[in-house]
Amino acid sequence: MTKNGVHECRFLRRNNAFIENGIIQGALKAWASENPPIVVLVSQLAAILPETIVELLDDIGEPQKLTKMFGEPEPSFWLRMYRSYAVFNRRISEMIPMLGTAPAIYAQIHEALRGAGNLTQINSETKCTHKLDEILTHHYEYIQDDLDNKPISEAQRDTIFKTLVTQDFHFLVRVVLPCVVLYREHSVLLYRKARLGHPDSLDKLLRLDKMLLRDPSINKWIYRYSQKTAGARTYEMLTEALRSPPRPHLSRQQIKIRVAGALSFVTEVLGHRLSAPSIQNLFDAVSVDYGKDDLRDYDLPDAPESFSQAVRRERNILLSKLKKASPTKLS
Repeated sequence: MTKNGVHECRFLRRNNAFIENGIIQGALKAWASENPPIVVLVSQLAAILPETIVELLDDIGEPQKLTKMFGEPEPSFWLRMYRSYAVFNRRISEMIPMLGTAPAIYAQIHEALRGAGNLTQINSETKCTHKLDEILTHHYEYIQDDLDNKPISEAQRDTIFKTLVTQDFHFLVRVVLPCVVLYREHSVLLYRKARLGHPDSLDKLLRLDKMLLRDPSINKWIYRYSQKTAGARTYEMLTEALRSPPRPHLSRQQIKIRVAGALSFVTEVLGHRLSAPSIQNLFDAVSVDYGKDDLRDYDLPDAPESFSQAVRRERNILLSKLKKASPTKLS
């Protein structure tokens, strides 16, 4: 796949522009100057994620686009990524640093947070917090280069583009990200429930990824529901799922609120929680810099209080999910 092949998918075309030109510009640079570097580093992802998700979900609705970009998924690899969080985490941890210095630091932050166990109990005295401080101190110069949009080398660009068309990245954008955004669950946990015959989990995954028909345990449940009178409605639901795109359909506002809730939580874990007004200013800055609106992000609620309430509600949903998903469930 050539660099031009990236243009087959809109979400990759957008990220291609950020690779070439950098993210921190204009109004976003002014926003960045008011916040700690590690918060700005993480917020870069949040800044581009909503539009990327909108375009990705559109592309998932037309799976031939993703197939043209990445090729057909390799079934045995695909199912290993579903079945084992350890395999998934190892593969993604090896892949993310190939996308540049900032993603490499994200990977280290992820490892520090994963090693902390219960993210809902992290505070300034925990070992995890000290580890995050070490990461920030060690990479400060690189973080500053990234925030200043220092140009990357041609070799780095080539590595990034090669990584963008791997099966690992394909699984990340086609399965994991939609599961987290649409269903607020990791694909591994959702898959484990589906393997136990949970109808709602089966419905969600079959709408998202028809490759799961290659899994004998998933096929077993479809067959069982087809043979039971009591399972007739479930069987009808699952056959409909095979013909249908993922749901729910989320508006841009809903996606941005979900990202905002996650950003509020993650920045608190990092020791510098962003307020809802600051997150709103972040989205406004992105909207101003990238030509969508001149003044602010009109996808967000008009009343700041409404946005704050929505972020708080989303944050509470995320906290509830994390408390239910203990570390032992993802091993």
